[in-house]
Amino acid sequence: MYYQHPRRPWADGRKASGRRTRQRLLTAATREFAAHGFDSVTTRDIARAARANQASIRYHFGGKGQLYLTVAALVAEKHGRVLLPLIAKSRRESSNRAGARSSLAAIVEAFIRQLLDSSDGGAAGMFVVRELSKPGPALTILHDHYIRELHGHMTVLLARSTARLPRASDVIIDAHALLGAAVGFVSARTTFRLRSFRPTYTQDRVDAVATRIAKLSHCISTQVAPSELRSLLSSPARHGGGAAPTPDA
Repeated sequence: MYYQHPRRPWADGRKASGRRTRQRLLTAATREFAAHGFDSVTTRDIARAARANQASIRYHFGGKGQLYLTVAALVAEKHGRVLLPLIAKSRRESSNRAGARSSLAAIVEAFIRQLLDSSDGGAAGMFVVRELSKPGPALTILHDHYIRELHGHMTVLLARSTARLPRASDVIIDAHALLGAAVGFVSARTTFRLRSFRPTYTQDRVDAVATRIAKLSHCISTQVAPSELRSLLSSPARHGGGAAPTPDA
């Protein structure tokens, strides 16, 4: 019979405390890196925001650089968890023009909802936009995990819906323009708040932005004439599915 050590509640408590400290550091680091960038943030800043000892960053992550990459991996996983299944579903179901347009609208809408998600104070979306505008090592993680798939599949859907080639420069530009429209609502959120007289991105405001950008994807994917654009954009918003009905051209 083997000797069994008695339970040590204090040891379990230390582990739980360590997990909580680690999570606070990740939350604080995401916000600090998103707001100020890697170079401008110190471990002291992160520790203060997390209400933790500065040495705990080295203990849990090995240093600021590894903490930064861990944040990038978590943000990539969060966004990829929503977007990658949509892309996989689209590959199975968007074989014709109407299906491609519908899938494109749904993916664009999901992407902007991820960027404007306020459950973390908007930190994850801001982190992505900062990396896109001023690339650092974290961009490789974001790009490899979901951005490459997102941009690549959007060009395929645009090409399929307009009878163009996926590698055509105008198709790539159109895909980039749609992504840029979504990114702009994060990078220029202060201007948008001033112009819309809304202090925060409330859920109804996110719904409105996501739906209208999805409609813009419809305009691009059908190459709508300017005379038809006003009618399309003024039609009632439809949340959750993306754009208005599209004819199968």
